[in-house]
Amino acid sequence: MSLITDTVYPGIRLLTIDRPAKRNAFDIETYVALAEGIVEADRDHEVRVIVITGSGGVFTAGNDLVDFRDQPDSMAAFDLLRTLVATEKPIVAAVEGFAVGIGASMLLHCDLAFAGNSTVFSLPFVTLGLTPEGATTLVLPRIAGVKLATELLMLGKKFTS
Repeated sequence: MSLITDTVYPGIRLLTIDRPAKRNAFDIETYVALAEGIVEADRDHEVRVIVITGSGGVFTAGNDLVDFRDQPDSMAAFDLLRTLVATEKPIVAAVEGFAVGIGASMLLHCDLAFAGNSTVFSLPFVTLGLTPEGATTLVLPRIAGVKLATELLMLGKKFTS
């Protein structure tokens, strides 16, 4: 199982990405499970807020590149991003450890993101020869400013909160 769903307190649905052997990297199954978990929580009248986190002190190492390579036509990542945008209930990300690629991009679509002291963000798209996903090139400059967004996206350096 790549996602643990729990109600940790009345009204709070916790969705934990759980692929510790892969540092919680997203494969197709994880994208689908997280999107379904968000939709289910959004429909549950008892849930007031959705919290997304990662197990083992890591939010996510981004895409599982093997899965990404083997299934290049999958729309699962885009479905997750659309789900994040369409959800009516607030989504809070509780981030520790690494938030790489899609792990950083998806935070732009959450209502609130808390980053622990151990958090290291990375947008390595250019260094991997990829185009940033999830409207990152549109949303990040609006949040961080054009100069900083350009630096983060073009240089692919790791950064902290």
